[in-house]
Amino acid sequence: MTAQRDRLRFWLSATWWLIVPAFALLSSRLAIERGCGDPHYLLPELMARPGWALTLVAAYMLAHLWMLTTYLMTALASDRLLPAWRDWRALWRTDLWQVGLMIVALAIEHAPMTTWRIVGPMVACRSPW
Repeated sequence: MTAQRDRLRFWLSATWWLIVPAFALLSSRLAIERGCGDPHYLLPELMARPGWALTLVAAYMLAHLWMLTTYLMTALASDRLLPAWRDWRALWRTDLWQVGLMIVALAIEHAPMTTWRIVGPMVACRSPW
């Protein structure tokens, strides 16, 4: 089991460099769109092109799958539904910063709409509200 877990950790750490930076940029751009544009019609220029739309959807889905996999690995290793901080540290060791940055990107992406309605006008962008 440890060899499989180490192999999966290796692949998650390696794929982080492809998945998470793209997702972080996407979630930041979506946050700007929510604060400065129509929060229900995001990235209209890109979403009108099927190739870009599929690429963005793939980045979005892969990032969530990446985080779900890290959570499940940690929960299984700790034998807890809600792993403690020490469990995350014990499993991810030097790669814990990658998990932390992914959590930040997910927090930006899943922040309530009210947050972006407040932040948008504060950063001096045009807001339809």
